[in-house]
Amino acid sequence: MTIKNTLTATQQRTQFYMTYSGNKPNRSVKESRLKQLEVDLLQQNIFMDELFPQKQYLVLEQIAFWLSANGLCKVGTDTLEEKLGVSVRTVRNAIKALKSTNQFVVGRLQSTKTNCGKYIIVDKKHENFKSIMKEVFLLSEVSITQLNAQQKILKDLDMSTFEQENKSPNLYLSLSNSKQAI
Repeated sequence: MTIKNTLTATQQRTQFYMTYSGNKPNRSVKESRLKQLEVDLLQQNIFMDELFPQKQYLVLEQIAFWLSANGLCKVGTDTLEEKLGVSVRTVRNAIKALKSTNQFVVGRLQSTKTNCGKYIIVDKKHENFKSIMKEVFLLSEVSITQLNAQQKILKDLDMSTFEQENKSPNLYLSLSNSKQAI
């Protein structure tokens, strides 16, 4: 079985898992997870405030708070927009940055007719990660392993593209010009 580009799950499975996991969001767990994310990003020479500038960080904080309960949250762009007073673009950029960390799986909520426009976000570092993927997305152990491998390959490709772009002569010239200005 191959993994689709976007994982989808039904409202009933997602809500059932969230309701019966028995945990509530916890601020200290959220802070700990954000600190862990920051440390992991620094090891890759990525700064948290560059990846999640100002309002995008607010979106990240809210999602991390909801994830602190059981490693799974479902949320719509409109909910985050209203709750945090940010734009749709800010929410979408924050979700895109969240995906790029390779520490979260971002899927979509589906109805019988169409996607509902809501995200399902799963924390890959949470202790319940495998059970969430099995129970909510109905993935097998092999599929979960494939998902992790595919995301790692895509991330490696993104990093190699980034490194190639950074080796371009124009970037070198702009960097040397900025050093001369200082």
